[in-house]
Amino acid sequence: AAVLKKYPKAHLMIAGKGPSEDKIKDILTREGVESRLHLVGVVKGQELINAYRAMDVFLFASQSETQGMVLTEAMAAGIPVVAVDASGAREVVEDTINGRILPQENLKDFVSAIEWMIERNPKKIKEMKIKCRETADKFSMKKSVDKISAIYISLIVQGFVRRSSENSPWDGT
Repeated sequence: AAVLKKYPKAHLMIAGKGPSEDKIKDILTREGVESRLHLVGVVKGQELINAYRAMDVFLFASQSETQGMVLTEAMAAGIPVVAVDASGAREVVEDTINGRILPQENLKDFVSAIEWMIERNPKKIKEMKIKCRETADKFSMKKSVDKISAIYISLIVQGFVRRSSENSPWDGT
């Protein structure tokens, strides 16, 4: 709401569904900026691609998304990310390079990071978009498969031997 009030051209699009939807609507209504809230619901395929491409910045406050897949999806579309430091986010977001990463969940810092993104000059934004695509490429399906294949091959070469179930409490369970 603070960002929408300060930047009259700013809009907030929320893709997906969740228990906070009504609370978000209430806050933005109370602050008089609800007309710039766009709840698009669950989107897939081309609609999801279009949603990413409609963004200037991807905001991510979750600390429970362990893989950061939505972050690399946004970056594949060239969209810088503002995220709270958590597993998944810290492996993807490089502060001031391809977005902003915040050390903790803090509203004031989150707003400041969004404002920092908005106020970047076009040259810096272009550089960040390039870095976003480079980051996303590191996590592409092909590169991920190549990495896991290399791990399996190294285990085979090292003579990895699977223990029998009777030696492993986990397997036994």
